[in-house]
Amino acid sequence: MSDITKYLVSLIQNERFALDISYVHEILKQPNITKIPTKVPYLVGLIKIRDHVVPLVNVRKKFYSTDELAPNPVVVIVQESRFEKLIGLIVDEVDEVISIPDEAIDHPALFSGRDGEDMVSGVGKLESGLVIIMNGE
Repeated sequence: MSDITKYLVSLIQNERFALDISYVHEILKQPNITKIPTKVPYLVGLIKIRDHVVPLVNVRKKFYSTDELAPNPVVVIVQESRFEKLIGLIVDEVDEVISIPDEAIDHPALFSGRDGEDMVSGVGKLESGLVIIMNGE
C-alpha cells in the first residue's frame, strides 16, 4: 500500500503546479511588497509577516521568463525545510487541495540540474491530466 500526500494546487500561466501542503505556512492576497535591488531576476522583493522578513519569488519568471504578474496574484508562504526559513511564491491563483498517491508521481531525469528545475521534483499523473510537483526543499 502506498502513501498518499495532500498538495496545494496553484495555477501559473494556466498550468497546474502542486506543492506538498505540509510546506504551506499561509496564503496571502496582495501583500505590500518592498522592492529590492538584486541580480536574481525572479526575486521580486520582500514582505513582512509578523516578525519575519520574507523574500518573494515570481514563479512565472522562474519557470517562464516573463516579468508579467497575474492581475490579482496570490502569495503562498512556504516553510522551506532545508534552511527552516519562510519564502513567498507568487502564483496566479490558488486552485484546490488534492491527494496524490506516491505511485502516481513520476520523477523524470529531466528535472535534475538545469535552472528552474531545482524547484520541480516530479509530475503527478491524474485522471484530469498532469500536475507539476514543486520541490518544497
